[in-house]
Amino acid sequence: MLPADWRLPVVILAAITDGVDGQLSRLMHAQSKLGVLLDPIADKIFFLAVVATLLWDGSITWLEVVLVSLRDVIVVVGGIGAWLRDGGGAWHQMKPRWLGKAVTVLQFAFIAVVLLEPSWSGAATWRTPILVATAIVGALSGIDYVWAYVTRNKT
Repeated sequence: MLPADWRLPVVILAAITDGVDGQLSRLMHAQSKLGVLLDPIADKIFFLAVVATLLWDGSITWLEVVLVSLRDVIVVVGGIGAWLRDGGGAWHQMKPRWLGKAVTVLQFAFIAVVLLEPSWSGAATWRTPILVATAIVGALSGIDYVWAYVTRNKT
């Protein structure tokens, strides 16, 4: 487990490098099928590791984990549904959507606020509104991904 005083800088660095990596790959036309597949998986593994660490040390609750992860839960359930429906079809080819990117930003913001709480008294004021925003935008994003898949693949 990463020492507590390293967590915020690592999360900030990860958020920055994730954004820069995506922009550079698009600008340089350096995208590959494997990269398109692995990038979101790597993002989810990183997010899961951070959330698991925060849950383990008592910084967040199970309810917060569920709320901050709504998009991912809906997308996983949708992916299973797509696989059961038609073997997954084009589910794995779904392009990132702007609501999905907004959720990622909100997830990083929530994690940053949680990590800032011991040193910044104002963090507690922001925790609940960012959590609620993440849950709402996450639910909408998950529904948006499922809706886009269903309407694109009507049979």
